[in-house]
Amino acid sequence: MVDRRKLYLPLIGSAISIIIGSILLIGKVPVILTIGSGVSSTILFLIAYLISRGYKMAEYLGLLLTFLEIVSTSLTPAHINSILEFGSSIYVSVIDIFTVLAFYLFPIIYIIYFIVYIVKQNKETS
Repeated sequence: MVDRRKLYLPLIGSAISIIIGSILLIGKVPVILTIGSGVSSTILFLIAYLISRGYKMAEYLGLLLTFLEIVSTSLTPAHINSILEFGSSIYVSVIDIFTVLAFYLFPIIYIIYFIVYIVKQNKETS
């Protein structure tokens, strides 16, 4: 049996990074964005929990959400402009680090683990 921990850990990392970034942005962005970040973090935690409990559909939902995180962040001018300002101040750089962790690094790690998990699973059944 393949260990599912590698599948849900990047989702937890992404959710925590989103929460920390949201806290740092309180008062700097509209409240609706902060609420949206809270909702998305909750969804990521829920999917991570379901994956840890063995729900296969949650694994695919996690894959879909990680792709959406990467694509939506790559197409959002506010995120792109913020990353381009990396190094302009410590505050902006810290926000950018959490942006990269939440919306690029952890989702990419999830995708890699998902692919490895599927390959291992297919080898075990053959």
